[in-house]
Formats: sequence, structure tokens, C-alpha cells
Amino acid sequence: MSFILTHAGEARSNGHTTMLSAGPSRGVVIGTDGYLELDGAFYNWTTVRRYSGRQQLVETFEPDRTSRGMHFQALELQRCVREGLTESPRLTLDDSIAVMTVLDELRRQVGCVLPQD
Repeated sequence: MSFILTHAGEARSNGHTTMLSAGPSRGVVIGTDGYLELDGAFYNWTTVRRYSGRQQLVETFEPDRTSRGMHFQALELQRCVREGLTESPRLTLDDSIAVMTVLDELRRQVGCVLPQD
């Protein structure tokens, strides 16, 4: 399945996914002055490379990490619990519902019906 989303300021993003075969799960963010490329799966990246608009490597970021990619969420949960928050201001319940609404619409458009629907 492929999709194109339109965001504020006429920005667009696209994605491609399948459950029929394995793929690279790459992450690339393209901007007006260059792009970012994430090594590894987008949800468990190991290195980020920033390229100029002329496709020249500008910088490389390699974080110190020892987990498989969910540590950001765990650290945010820890912070919220410590501060007595019932949701994260970084990704609120409304934000999560908005994401799921988009995913539900994508499923509807391609005719994907789940048993719980």
C-alpha cells in the first residue's frame, strides 16, 4: 500500500508498506535544503546522516544507546510518571487518536477490514 499525506503549509509525506514480504523499513526525511537518512529500521535507527541538497554528506549522528529502539518511549514514560502526568505533552492522547484516525482512513480506502471493525 502506498499513501500520500498533506500537512500544514502544503507539505507532503508518503509511505509504502506491505505485510506480504519483508522490506528494509527505511526512514528518509526530505526537505527543501537536503535530507536525513536513518540507518536501520526507522523505528530502531542506529545512525542519522544529514545530506545537503547536492547529496553531499554534511554530518553523521550516532547516539550512545544500548536498547532496541523503544528507550525513548520508556524514558518519556518515566518522566511523566515522576512528574505525575497522565499523558505526555510530546504525544498527547489527542495526537494518538489523530494518528489512528489517519491509519483507519488508509485502511478504509484500500478496503482492509479487520474482525473488530
